[in-house]
Amino acid sequence: MSNTLLDVSEAETGAMVLQQEEVAIDDLAQDLIQIFEPVALDKGLRLETAITPGIKVTGDQKRLSQALANLLDNAIKYTSSGGMVKINLNRTSKEDGVVITVSDTGIGINDEDFPHIFERHYRGDKARSGTGVGLGLAMVRGIVEAHGGVVSVDSQSGIGSSFRVVLPFGQDLGSHGSIDSPSHKHA
Repeated sequence: MSNTLLDVSEAETGAMVLQQEEVAIDDLAQDLIQIFEPVALDKGLRLETAITPGIKVTGDQKRLSQALANLLDNAIKYTSSGGMVKINLNRTSKEDGVVITVSDTGIGINDEDFPHIFERHYRGDKARSGTGVGLGLAMVRGIVEAHGGVVSVDSQSGIGSSFRVVLPFGQDLGSHGSIDSPSHKHA
């Protein structure tokens, strides 16, 4: 937990150091799906994918993996048996980056929790938030923004959530990316 807290703090202050390399983001997503698929199946969930092959970004593979793994873990955790988790990965409409969407048919996000979900230590409705410490989505936001990207969410309580990550194909980020305020959308 202390390492995650340090990661979040570094991301929020713009001090997150990224090990830049060419990352086959489609392969990274496929690897994560193979890891999470048994968990989803054990829980009685359908796991659907729509991944465009051959997409690469410049970034830190370990950090990007952390962010996507957190989104997949949350989608599985907050979706009941019989539900579905879907991962889409394709190029942006302008062909200047990649869009990764992790959607679920889970419990969704309450209106009162929605503005705070990317805040550090925010856990929302205790009956719905499980055993986490409220660092996961703050870390996701920090990693995505350090890569020059944005993360947003559409959600309806009781219907499900769809987290959308947009990353540029590549840029020289120096030792860290810029941190801006998160983008939120509510359906």
